Amino acid sequence: MRKIVFLLFIVMQVSAFALKMQNDSVPTIIQSLEEDEIGKGKVKIYQDSRILNLIGKKKTGTIARSSFTVGKGFRVQIYSGNNQNVSKREAFQREATIKRDFSDIETYITFKSPFWRLRVGNFRSYEEAYETMRKIKEAYPHFGKETYIVKDDIKIYH
Repeated sequence: MRKIVFLLFIVMQVSAFALKMQNDSVPTIIQSLEEDEIGKGKVKIYQDSRILNLIGKKKTGTIARSSFTVGKGFRVQIYSGNNQNVSKREAFQREATIKRDFSDIETYITFKSPFWRLRVGNFRSYEEAYETMRKIKEAYPHFGKETYIVKDDIKIYH
């Protein structure tokens, strides 16, 4: 019985040491920047300790109990304007119109100076985006030439 306990103890110590070596063998970018090297400058990074835990993780989030990953895809751009007096209001008005008639499509209003943009959907293929664009143009012909498909980072739900 004593031998079994001793062997179990040794196995646990070896596996703990191996795990530590595995984790220490691949330094993160933060650790490699903070290393002291002869002939090189010293970098000191001040940050929240939780940031180190996020390095190397997939970018995910949760909305309404659905998890998603951000990836490349397509959206339908409904509006883009750079008139500071009108564009923000127009983008939000069009968003309300789209949400009223197409409640299942997610909308995204962004401001990248000087443009206000309204984009809708998370489409993995151009064909999906085209079908939605066609329905929107059919429902709102006055949106006309402003409605087109753009490549964008989209939410890919699991």
